[in-house]
Formats: sequence, C-alpha cells, structure tokens
Amino acid sequence: MLMLLILGQVPSSESILKRYDQFLARANSLSMVVKSKFNGREMGTAKLVIARPNRMSITVKFGIHEASFVLNQEEGLEIDRPNSMYSEHPAFGQLYLPDFNLIPMIRHAVPTSAIRGTSMGMIPPTSKPTVATKVVVNGVVTDQISLKQKDQMSDLDIKIWIDATGRMVKFYSRVASMQGTVQVEQDISAYVVNPKVPDAVFNTRRPLGFSPYELARADYALPQGEAVPNVQLKAADSGKAESLKNLIAGKNSLVLIADPDFPGNSALFKALREVSMKIPDFKLVVLSNRRDPGSAKRIGVSNAFYDPTGKELLKLAIPGAPTMLLINKKGVLAQAFFGFDGQWEGLDKAVDLLKKGG
Repeated sequence: MLMLLILGQVPSSESILKRYDQFLARANSLSMVVKSKFNGREMGTAKLVIARPNRMSITVKFGIHEASFVLNQEEGLEIDRPNSMYSEHPAFGQLYLPDFNLIPMIRHAVPTSAIRGTSMGMIPPTSKPTVATKVVVNGVVTDQISLKQKDQMSDLDIKIWIDATGRMVKFYSRVASMQGTVQVEQDISAYVVNPKVPDAVFNTRRPLGFSPYELARADYALPQGEAVPNVQLKAADSGKAESLKNLIAGKNSLVLIADPDFPGNSALFKALREVSMKIPDFKLVVLSNRRDPGSAKRIGVSNAFYDPTGKELLKLAIPGAPTMLLINKKGVLAQAFFGFDGQWEGLDKAVDLLKKGG
C-alpha cells in the first residue's frame, strides 16, 4: 500500500514541463548562468539575460575568448566578438537564436527553451518519457524526465531536470545520426526572475571599423595552416587581370581586405608600415571589399585590387573588412586578423614561424 501511495505521487512528464512553462510565463525578465559541455568537452560559461518581448543578451566565455550576441528593440544587433568581429542582422521584433554568423556551438551554450519561453519542442510530441522524482542535481532536488528513442535516422537520448519552482536545473541531449553525434550538457544556475535590467545590458559598442561583407554568406576566414586559394582579381589603376597566387609568389605576404570607408584606414596603414619592418621578404597586397575600381582607389594605395564579380573573394571566406591574412612563402595561412583596434594579437609568434620557414 505504501508503495502504491509513493507511486501515486509521481508526477507526469506533462505536469513537470507545465511547471517549467508556468515559471517562464511569470518571468517578464530573466537572467541565468549556464555552464555547458559539447561532446563531453567544457564549452564555456554563458550569461543569458532576457527582457520580453524582444530584448536579449548572451555573453559566452570560451577560455580567454568572449563572444556576445545582443538583440535590442531598436536595431537588432547580432554580435560575434571573439576577435573583434561583428555583423548586423534585423531582430524582426522577437527573441530568437539564428545560426547566422554565430560562433560554432554558441547556439548550444544556453537553453533555447528559455529564450522561446516555452518547453514546446524540447521532446518529440509522440514520445513517452519516463519520470524519476526527487533526483538531486548540483545540490538541488529535482524531478527528472528521461527519454530514449531510436529510429532509422537517429538515436535520441534526452534528460531534463526541473525543480519544485519550475526552474530547469540541468539539460542533457545526445543525438547520434549518420552525420555524427552531438551531445550537449547544460548546468543552469543563478536564476534571477524579473530583475530590473539596465538598458546598457542590451547595447554594445561595435568593434572599431569592421564592415560586414556579403552578410548572407559571411564566414570566419580560412583555417590557419591551410593553403590560401587562388583568387582572380583586377588592378584598380590599370584594369589588368591578376591572380592572388602570382601577387604573393615567393613572399611572406599580408593580404589586406579593406573597406574604403573604414574611418581607421590611416591608423591601419601606419600600423602596417610598422608591421612590415618585422616580417622578412614582406609584401602587402590590398584588396577592396567592393566590386568597382573607384572604391579600390579610394583606399589610398597605388596597388589596390578588386573583385568585379563578388564571387572570388568568397573563396577567402572573409567575415568582413578589414581582414588581414598573413601568408607564408608557401602560400599557407600563418595568421588571420579581424578588425583593427591597434593590436596584432599573435603577430610576433607568427613572424617567428615565418623566419623559420613555417
């Protein structure tokens, strides 16, 4: 009889998720801290702040790097700042976390259910999860929802831990398919419900002089250590066709993708002259991020090149301008620099490798 009474007290998965939904519904503003793992490896610590209906700030620290994603009701800014990068994207007046130009895995750094304000979509609607009550997770008593489901396409394993007040304390998801395995773990703490959030939380200062290039196809530049693809260009002064391969042949080259309207160009080129003194067999190649010779000429150097099609520069996977690619004599990328704030992080180490023939 006692066992039946105990079993009768076990809540259903629907009632536990409803408790979570009710908690989110009460939270007109909400902040939390999330420690996450991706495929078993520590991914970082995130701070998520939400003010409904359409303001959100996410800051994620990955080791020494920090990335931010901000939506504000005026502009809808999407910020990706591990190395002074940013891009701009309309918010459409709603909370969302698009894949567009985000640091890989940042979408797994925070619980998207908290952003959406609903548990809907956390588990498949036709599934039959099991429930275990009074499971202690990170010192908190929770109800645990578990689900294992396998079909021809994938193998799914989900666990959700929700406490008595409706807060999700931990989330685990593992999906194995033909494309590989994605395992996400999130430990969620430091909840603050309906705090007074200063406007400054939803504003950010853009890094100095970074102009997005073809936003819909923006990328993160070439991987370090890989050969730089050949790019067909035109000289702004003469109109002569030229290839990047010929321009950098036999030299340690700094290829600068420049924006003629970048206000820091004068400071940038002054810094480049100082950099040139450190690099042996140095050559500077300047490419305009525009498609016309006039814009390339406005950059202010005599040897500027441009891509009239807009397709050639996409081979370099540049996220915006200025982007600077330090390439060794073998045509291999030694170091990439995004934006310009007066610093050249990692330059000295890259130059040492160039001097050794690397």
